[in-house]
Amino acid sequence: MCDDCEMNHSDGRGCQLIPLDGRFLSVVVVVLMIALPVCVSNVEGFAKRPSKLFYEGCVGSTYPVCQSCVPPTCVKITPPNRGMVTVPSPEECCALCTSTFGCTSWMVVDDSQQRACSMFNGTTQFVVNPKSKCIFGSVVPSNMTHVLRVSESTLLHKSPPSLSGCHIDLGYDNQLYSISSQLLYAESFENHLMPNKGSSNALVNTSYWNATNPSTIEFSYDLPFNGFQSARIQPNQIMANRGFHSIGLHVLPSATYDGFIMVRVQTKASMVPSSESFGTLVVGLRDYFSEGSEATIFASQAFPIGKIKSDGSSSNSSTSWLKLPFSLKTKHLNNKRKNMIQGNDKNKTMALTSCRSFPFDTPPLNCQPGLEGRPGHVCLQCSGEFFIQFQHEGGKSSVTIDIDMPFLELRTNLTAAGIHVKEDTVQFLQKMNVDGIRFGGTFVETDISYHNFSQFGYNWETLHAPFEQRWPLVQNGSGIDENIWGLQLRSSAFGPFEFLNFTNYMGWDGSIALNHQQSISSLATLVDYMFATSGSQAQQRAQDGFPHAFDHSNIFFELGNEIYNPSFASQVAAMEERAIENGIRGNLNYACPWQCLSNNGSILNTTSFGQQIVFDCHTHDEIAYSTLKQASSYLKDLGSDARFSVWETNTMDLHNMMRALLEAMDDNVNMMEASNMRLASRTASFCMEMSAHDPFWSVGRGDQGLIFYTQNQTWGQPPFHARAMLGEALLDTIVSTSLNNGEAFLNVVASISRDGGDALLGIRIVNTSPSKYSLDILTEDAYSHATVSTLVSPNGYLNATNPFTDPNFISPSSSTIPASSDATPIIIDPFSLTTILFYK
Repeated sequence: MCDDCEMNHSDGRGCQLIPLDGRFLSVVVVVLMIALPVCVSNVEGFAKRPSKLFYEGCVGSTYPVCQSCVPPTCVKITPPNRGMVTVPSPEECCALCTSTFGCTSWMVVDDSQQRACSMFNGTTQFVVNPKSKCIFGSVVPSNMTHVLRVSESTLLHKSPPSLSGCHIDLGYDNQLYSISSQLLYAESFENHLMPNKGSSNALVNTSYWNATNPSTIEFSYDLPFNGFQSARIQPNQIMANRGFHSIGLHVLPSATYDGFIMVRVQTKASMVPSSESFGTLVVGLRDYFSEGSEATIFASQAFPIGKIKSDGSSSNSSTSWLKLPFSLKTKHLNNKRKNMIQGNDKNKTMALTSCRSFPFDTPPLNCQPGLEGRPGHVCLQCSGEFFIQFQHEGGKSSVTIDIDMPFLELRTNLTAAGIHVKEDTVQFLQKMNVDGIRFGGTFVETDISYHNFSQFGYNWETLHAPFEQRWPLVQNGSGIDENIWGLQLRSSAFGPFEFLNFTNYMGWDGSIALNHQQSISSLATLVDYMFATSGSQAQQRAQDGFPHAFDHSNIFFELGNEIYNPSFASQVAAMEERAIENGIRGNLNYACPWQCLSNNGSILNTTSFGQQIVFDCHTHDEIAYSTLKQASSYLKDLGSDARFSVWETNTMDLHNMMRALLEAMDDNVNMMEASNMRLASRTASFCMEMSAHDPFWSVGRGDQGLIFYTQNQTWGQPPFHARAMLGEALLDTIVSTSLNNGEAFLNVVASISRDGGDALLGIRIVNTSPSKYSLDILTEDAYSHATVSTLVSPNGYLNATNPFTDPNFISPSSSTIPASSDATPIIIDPFSLTTILFYK
């Protein structure tokens, strides 16, 4: 086993052994550490260049030995079509150049291997083959003609579905607010940052609400609507919320903002003179950058308190809370403001509010320190805020007004349909050709209950109620180290059922992760809640705002996250039994974390469920092909038809052009090999990231969003554009191709349309080398023209990203060319993704 690891692989691979219940599963991984380079013999077809080496970090150009690399981050490519690794310093780059002087190609010998798919648990250790070797670097092919032949008549297989998804992890609260339509932050008026585990009732002022006249917010602890406290607004006081981390709201003109607040009005009737006015409760949107005491109000709605008070007595019961809905229609944008925006800020949306830069690592925004030096990040403060005001003439009032759980969203076609997600986020996901989303992460295992710190928090039974009735969740650190963030509250405004309602509406796969400790009976009830068409659970679902049963055809239940689940087989049996009772036998998919493969019982006890069983592999920046192919063989030997998913692709810190090529290479491999890999679903990490607000950068990790957003802008990073191009050029059936003199560096997938459509042939070409190729494409069928789109690394710089100020800096360029036999060859740029669509 793994004998071939002793040979000099030219594809940058090493061999790693993973113990699985007494057996060893060979897993091919990419070595990520630099070690001693060793010269190897010349590779056939490569030109010798003894005085100059191509080293991909050096801006994709030839450099004399030891010439300094600019910019200071060097990158090496492991051919063919393997992962890319960042070299941290120019000194290390030049050290490699020096040590490989005279070598045509080189390999790196290293005994420190990157783990694949998080294949470990508390007791499993890796066994590394000490003879494993990896080749790094590349040598430029000699000048020769390259011909790509496409055989449209040689059909390989249908294009695999469900492999173009992305991943949302609520452990990063900026991702919650990238998808949820809720614009307010800390809506529960609780203490957001909690001092320790033993003081869930340690109530101090929340730092995300501002107040004037007086500036201190008074809290009520007497039967609050939600959590341990509500806010008590004083006569003539204004309380304001500026959204996520107080970054400020971006308010659009001529728009409608819908919402509600929970209100409790109490009076002592015998003390209220008949002539007294109770006053008015006002909610609205305004600009707090305005000079002077009077802020510009964009929209407001007033409610006479005498009409909204729950009763006229001194009764103080929890049932006296009322839900007060409102709709705020903002004013038009005047010409002066419109001209100012057009002159100064062409990339941004027309808005009533303005935005300005704000220092990193400074309250109240607390933009993540360290990200200010990372491309794509900007710390912005915008001028909009939501306010609540108790207008009352005179001094003290005989009325007390308690406020809890305000909600505010921009009205869109989606929210009007009951889908409470941000429309601009959805538009970008659609452009990226997303076909599924995974909703999960470490938080499902580490969250604890705000009611009781001894209980796990992410429990479906507490997350199905209407939004305003859900208590916030306690985030217990990052899952890797609880001291990274400490205890803090996280909103439960957007939970698993809002998510599945959204993916059902879009027709996408929806994968939800649940805590592996969820009881067997609870999971059986979950099936009733989601899919029953009658009975108590169907009634409860309707009361919660979901009148129709969820579509069962595209839902995955993952029972745990990155943890061995000993109860998996029993949980699945109970859920499937209830599925049968609801008439959906064999339609649900059940996933277990990859660690479940360390125990044959998780496999053998679920073989009867066939392909309904999925084992979830989380990768880093390696392609999962070899891992999953070997694991497929392992399952076959055990008589299991289970499949695999890749629901996290943790590149640690990549949203650059390098990540775009990684995504493209991975997707091409998946398109060709999905059946051999038993790959059922893949989601890239992460769908969205808020610029300047990734808390995981505190340990130098994270920062891997495909799409970035701020209050006033959403834009795609290079991997977003790569995924959009890959989706556009993937037609329904994969066909055969052959490529002469370029296989080591060009990764090609071709597909044809057999189901109609404008484009009849699509080709996707990934070039991971610093060389430019001239490519003749020979097809069996005749076509009139073709559209060529290219995403290329500028000047070979793989660390390039799209900044806030130039969001389309790296984006596809397209042209239309004739598709005749004498057409000019297509140029494949270095470090690029090229897609070609042929038409008749």
